Amino acid sequence: MVKRTPEQWQALFASHKTSGLSQAQCCKEHKLCPKYFSLRRRQLAGREGQPKVTSSLIKVQRPVAPPVSSVSILYQGIEIRFAQVHPDIIVNVVKRLA
Repeated sequence: MVKRTPEQWQALFASHKTSGLSQAQCCKEHKLCPKYFSLRRRQLAGREGQPKVTSSLIKVQRPVAPPVSSVSILYQGIEIRFAQVHPDIIVNVVKRLA
């Protein structure tokens, strides 16, 4: 693999942009791996002050359910009672019984 300077990479990116070739065709012509070409473009874009491509996903927090006062589960003729228990615990018990 040929070691290229950031300036040489920028020249390759500019050449690709003006060539009218697809990225795959350009990479084949210059004997480059298309995935590495994309990686270097992202890495160098961050250095140039250009915005990096970021995920548009956001983290969503599940609301916390307060403990319920009393719950009874009847399973195969056996009654299970819960007092002041968090709903997640009830969910886990029901899943294990299923």
